[in-house]
Amino acid sequence: MCLTPATDMLALKHLDYVKAAIVSARLNAPSLAPYVVMISHEDAGAIPAQFDEASRRFVAWLRKAGVPMLPHRLSFYDQLPMKTRTKRTSLNPNLNVGAFGRLDMGIIVEAMRDELLSRGLDAERVLYTDTDVLFAADFEEVRQPPRTFSAATEVFSPSMNSGVMVMSASQSV
Repeated sequence: MCLTPATDMLALKHLDYVKAAIVSARLNAPSLAPYVVMISHEDAGAIPAQFDEASRRFVAWLRKAGVPMLPHRLSFYDQLPMKTRTKRTSLNPNLNVGAFGRLDMGIIVEAMRDELLSRGLDAERVLYTDTDVLFAADFEEVRQPPRTFSAATEVFSPSMNSGVMVMSASQSV
């Protein structure tokens, strides 16, 4: 999962979503090893005290739960339009910089390859989920890593859902 530090009420809710996703994975999908990627958000300005404190409590919860949090700056951050970096818009009320983290998944996984391998985890493919996912059962192992990624649709939409994807972590794809 990728997210940014909480800077508004919607982002604050996502911290709770992450906790729920991790607890559901631990209870129902024990083969998974959750990681949280914290995307830098340097153009957001000063973080109000209430959100800063909530972020600190969230990080403490992750540590207690044994979930690694990886800081990451998007490789293409400087190419994002300033309005995309700094605030939600009326056209994209739920979008923030953290949503772009999935695009750097190959870079992120490569940077932690040694750690993954030392833990006996797959360093060639990754299950990426948005923060608002709950696990009802364990993840069925994909026999062949996808060439780039696999995704499905949701019940209420025929469009691709990029909120749950199995992705190739290979940089050579």
